[in-house]
Amino acid sequence: MPRDELLNKPLPRLCRECNYTEAAPPNSEHLTLLRSYQLTPFAPALIQENIKQQAFGLTGGESGCRACCIKYFESIHHWFPVLSKPKFMGRLPELCRAPSAGQSLLVLCMLLLNTPPTESGISGQARSLYTLVKSSIALIQAGYEASLELLQSQVLVKLFEVSHGIYPAAHDTNIANTIRALASTSYGRLHLWEKNHEGGLVATEEVARIWQAVVILNRYLGLQNSSTIYRTTEILSPTQLFATDGLKSGMVGATSAADLSASKTPLASLVEASRLLEQALTHVNNPTIRQDFNAAEAIQLIKTVIAYKHVLTESEVTSPSRLASQVDICNSALLSVFELGNHLKIPQDISCHFSSGLFRDALINEVVSAAKQFEGSLASTNLSDLCPFSLHPILKAAVILASSSNNSDEFHRRQSIESLKSVLHHSSKRWYIAKHYFMELQSVDSGIVTT
Repeated sequence: MPRDELLNKPLPRLCRECNYTEAAPPNSEHLTLLRSYQLTPFAPALIQENIKQQAFGLTGGESGCRACCIKYFESIHHWFPVLSKPKFMGRLPELCRAPSAGQSLLVLCMLLLNTPPTESGISGQARSLYTLVKSSIALIQAGYEASLELLQSQVLVKLFEVSHGIYPAAHDTNIANTIRALASTSYGRLHLWEKNHEGGLVATEEVARIWQAVVILNRYLGLQNSSTIYRTTEILSPTQLFATDGLKSGMVGATSAADLSASKTPLASLVEASRLLEQALTHVNNPTIRQDFNAAEAIQLIKTVIAYKHVLTESEVTSPSRLASQVDICNSALLSVFELGNHLKIPQDISCHFSSGLFRDALINEVVSAAKQFEGSLASTNLSDLCPFSLHPILKAAVILASSSNNSDEFHRRQSIESLKSVLHHSSKRWYIAKHYFMELQSVDSGIVTT
């Protein structure tokens, strides 16, 4: 083939020919309408109305709302009085008839806490309600609606998470940030503070309760995460919060039986018990390199907690069971130290009570006796009244018993452990954290028995 023809001949195609066409330009008016339609459900007014309707429908109307609130105050309020019952009951008619979004959210949180788990865990209905409540809190915050009920709802959700062992959600500290943010707003100045007899500003009773509850729950979380100690005295101190804003708390913790009886503020004594728990956990999880100092500190902690527990039991004579949750937290502090104390070398000049471990044995016997009493009265026991703070001492007492190798009465030891296991198993029908404790105890006990 001549050279000219070869050059003019088209080259063979290696692939098919592609024709690219440009899409038609979008209709900007259509997209704007579409975006507006998609965002409409997130308008603050619609969000608030939706929360009201959800609360009204899930509780069963006005009568159901009233029954839900009464059930909450007859059970959970006894051992964790974060709400002011007189003030709440004064607002109850309005709350059931024409509630705000914040009030409806608070009722949903009460309903959530009133809902028990199933054998396999948190029920599907409770999980859906939990998701609804958490998302509603976020939506209300995004809508810039500040309210006392929003803070109270956040505390109740945190209590639900702690009581059922929902982690890591329970470690969220947004409540403290919310309080700090509200403290600087005009709403906060008008509704979160009040003037005292000297003309200064102090936190209202309801705000003080919220802050105390936040401190208690954050300290209590240290039991579930031994690698982290929550420095609530530095991060979540009411005094520091109020000092930042030039305010005074006006809430002083009771330190004697007379103070507890006079103040009638069990939440304040619960704060004090949680402070002792925090000190005990710091001692257990962050010891010094000096063994003699660790031993002396442990003994001082034990003396302090036992003394405060004595104050609580003295004041409890006039008001049975009013301070049961405080005693439970003190027992958690003591048993945490006693568990570590199995390896401590006690100085010779210390009382024989400490050297012989009589305090430890007496406390374990106290927990076991209460467990056996609980077992014997299961038929007549109302699990709705059960305090989740009472479950951790049961776990610790059982772990100490399971690891005790010098116990001469093996039959009694095994019987006690089985009683404690039984209580945890039955308690999981109310608070699912008991199931977590039961599984942990099973693992510890089976490992020790095997070895």
